[in-house]
Amino acid sequence: MRGVSWRNGHKAECKFLPTDFYASSVEDALLISRVLKLNKTSIVEKLSSTSDSFYYSHDAKEISRYLGCENEKTRINGLLNRFNCNNFAVLDDLQIGIGAGIYDQGALLNHSCDSNCMLSYSFNNATQQTDQHIRTIVDIEIGEELCHSYCDTAWHQEKRRSYLQETYEFWCDCYNCTNIEQRAEIEIQLLKLSLLEVSRNELMTLYHKTIGVEGMAVVCEVLTMAFEDGNVLLAKEACERLVQLYRKIYKKNHPLIALQLYTLGDLKFQTDPAGAIACFQEALAIFKVAHGGNAFMSMSLTERIATM
Repeated sequence: MRGVSWRNGHKAECKFLPTDFYASSVEDALLISRVLKLNKTSIVEKLSSTSDSFYYSHDAKEISRYLGCENEKTRINGLLNRFNCNNFAVLDDLQIGIGAGIYDQGALLNHSCDSNCMLSYSFNNATQQTDQHIRTIVDIEIGEELCHSYCDTAWHQEKRRSYLQETYEFWCDCYNCTNIEQRAEIEIQLLKLSLLEVSRNELMTLYHKTIGVEGMAVVCEVLTMAFEDGNVLLAKEACERLVQLYRKIYKKNHPLIALQLYTLGDLKFQTDPAGAIACFQEALAIFKVAHGGNAFMSMSLTERIATM
């Protein structure tokens, strides 16, 4: 996939990105290049935009200069504005971002923190492009709107709403944002963990005090620490807790639950083969719903289960 992209133009694109390129997003610059090259501006210009066009003027100037089309600066400014509202992070099966793209049909989906759809991506050999797939992860009623989340629903309500307001200019009033319980003071403090330098003892104290989904960051930190220390028992315990927290945050067929189940299966493999198989089987069922049976993780898990 990367080799094809390099041969199909990425090598040439990199020539206009010297070390003094000051645009804030190289991804945006590359998207502008491809949209102009493929003459797809009319498609992008139909998409929604934000009210703040001045914000993108510096990047538009830089990109138009390096693309050698300074007469297109106004149009590039408008495209950057629409990219900000409509770009999709292209994720692999491990939910790791490997690129960005514009998908006009996917852009029709509205946001909900209680989404009923997941997006996945695959390389299309026929078109030599990356396709976006929209799959429902719950049963859908006739006439029900399809929605996906524009942000990580594991973020707490204040962070989600702030991000959505700043990026997309709307105040989220979905079910998850309007029906929340008052958090205990300890949980509010746990939200700030990523900003603090804590010792291992302090981390373990927080780990044992964690009482809700807002403490997920603590459990993640302990899981990472356990892996670094080679402490399989603690890693398994933290991983099991993380799976339970993910089940409270995400829909049952969310791929992040599957990835965590896959990790838990690995941790159980030596001491609890039956438990490991159960984790792998549930992870496989989720991947088939969220990414399809032909996705890398689906095929990898199918093969692994068959050899156990």
